[in-house]
Amino acid sequence: MKQPTSRVGYAYALGAHTMWGLLPIYWKMLAAVPSLEVIAHRVVWSLVFLASICLAQRACGDIVRTLASTRALITLGATGCLIASNWLVYVWAVTNDRIMEASLGYFISPLLTMALGALLLKEKSSISQRVAITIALIAVLYRITSEGQFPWVGSTLAITLSLYGFFRKRLVISPVTGLSVETLLLAPLALAYLSTTVANGSSHFSIQQPGLMALLVLSGVLTSLPLLFFVRASQLLPLSTLGILQYTSPSLQFLAALCFFGEPLSMTSLVSFSLIWLAIAVYVVGEWRSHNYRPTTETTT
Repeated sequence: MKQPTSRVGYAYALGAHTMWGLLPIYWKMLAAVPSLEVIAHRVVWSLVFLASICLAQRACGDIVRTLASTRALITLGATGCLIASNWLVYVWAVTNDRIMEASLGYFISPLLTMALGALLLKEKSSISQRVAITIALIAVLYRITSEGQFPWVGSTLAITLSLYGFFRKRLVISPVTGLSVETLLLAPLALAYLSTTVANGSSHFSIQQPGLMALLVLSGVLTSLPLLFFVRASQLLPLSTLGILQYTSPSLQFLAALCFFGEPLSMTSLVSFSLIWLAIAVYVVGEWRSHNYRPTTETTT
């Protein structure tokens, strides 16, 4: 029996956001490396990792055809810039002890994702989704107003990730091909920057620091896998559903900030975090009830 597409989409989405939620622990290990250098290594080693996948899958022809498409090239150039900006701001926030502030961005992002789905793709939402979105909106607005200042870190992360998911959903190519082209377009800038750090002696990629070298190389795998999962999920699930599942990532980031890195837990954070989890519970219960009460219409052939 064929596995339902939605179930596969859920698995990809939860896999992506679980990895993203736990990545602050990894980026903290690279706190000694400037954020821009970390991003450059992420691009280069992601390209190496993706190239190996493309060779194994014999997908090089797909990459060539994508590069020959003006529409695909423009879209992937834009999405590449969006995701690189997201990486840069996020790594900077983690290494500067602002993980909770970064998690705010990933709380806002699902709202923008679902809004894009409803306004631009005319996606319909269930009652449980609308109630969950309303609760989540209240949580985010409460947090923003309580902080007393514009959350530029969170806003940047939310906007870049939401737009990235929206544009990639509209481009019908495989996740591996799309991400490979994105990193290929970013690679010249990344290599130029890394060459500059080597020339001026500021590079942290040195055989004298083998542990740090290994962490930078592994960043390519840890960058590519969740993005591949996320893009695949965005192709299989409505943006409204994808938006709700995105709360997995900031929830885990919040817990990492609190339990691993000792960032202070304010009453504002506690209230907004509790409301977010309530929104998720409302959505999950609503979807479960809808599934269990749906009439069976399958026939055997």
